Amino acid sequence: MIDHSSSLPLLLILSVIGGAVAASVCMIFGAGWLLAFGAYSLGGALIFVITGLLVSRTKNR
Repeated sequence: MIDHSSSLPLLLILSVIGGAVAASVCMIFGAGWLLAFGAYSLGGALIFVITGLLVSRTKNR
């Protein structure tokens, strides 16, 4: 069983890393800063949601 209080910092770190990767990919391909920031937010949110679902799914088993 997974304790959510210990997995929250990991989720935040993963979301920041995912957002940074998405933003750097946008900057490499010459997109604007606004688009890169949007990709940063979206990438971070997606990873946060996906890992949150995985954690809750493993907790329910």
